[in-house]
Amino acid sequence: MRKTWSVKLLYHNLVGLVMNLCATLHGIDIEIVDNQMINVFLFKLFFCLPVVVISLLMTLTPVELRAQKVENIKKNIRGDTVILVYDLISQHPDVNYEIRLYGITGAHRQRLFRAQGDVGRNIRAGFDKQISWIRNVELLGHDISTINFELSATFLNPLVEFSFPVGKPQVKRDEVYDLNWLGGENVRLYLMQDRKRVMNIGYAKNRGSFTWQVPMNIKPGKGYRIRLENENDPSSFLLSEPFTIRRKIPTALKAIPFVGVAALILIVNGGDSDGDSELPGPIDPN
Repeated sequence: MRKTWSVKLLYHNLVGLVMNLCATLHGIDIEIVDNQMINVFLFKLFFCLPVVVISLLMTLTPVELRAQKVENIKKNIRGDTVILVYDLISQHPDVNYEIRLYGITGAHRQRLFRAQGDVGRNIRAGFDKQISWIRNVELLGHDISTINFELSATFLNPLVEFSFPVGKPQVKRDEVYDLNWLGGENVRLYLMQDRKRVMNIGYAKNRGSFTWQVPMNIKPGKGYRIRLENENDPSSFLLSEPFTIRRKIPTALKAIPFVGVAALILIVNGGDSDGDSELPGPIDPN
């Protein structure tokens, strides 16, 4: 009985404290009635109801865009072919995902590329997605019935547009250009020529633009391109149109001062066309 009385006393004190606090906040004058039913009702009204409302608001908060699940994976073996059926669950059906297939044998986990169907890039959410994998190259040394399979879904924000250069297909060394694109996340930019990487231009963190000053030490020439690729997915990339890098000052213009100096020297020394001239003799005093 003593323990029960202590709990009731604590309960009543807590109810009174909450009621007084709520009344003060709302400017309400209340009278405490020694009735357990009224106390319980007021406790639920002033204390439990706000908790319920806050919980509902948290439940209704939008979930992260990338939230997705691969569920209900079913495997069917037909000879050397494995048929996998799965559901890709997402609250955003218009979002593209990349589905990757892995084969697991013991402690070894290997990504499988010889698969067809709803696998790879640009897969939308839906039910009864199907993948077929034929064991003709991968995991040949294992019994197909002992291979476990795993699927992963990765959110994709692909690069969709990259416009450079704008206007004339040429740029000059030491000049500044704006690179703009759509899509992608954090990206890396590389200068390419004939499919070979010339230099690392820079890194842009999810802002869709980059200011590039063409280095002075880049060799002038044709066939240059800029490669724009997703940092976390190098297979997602875009190439600019081919362009030419030129010198800031053309070689011909650089040569003009030297040609001018040479011409001046020629004019000064070019008065005698018959060879070396003799100095005049001394003046005759007579």
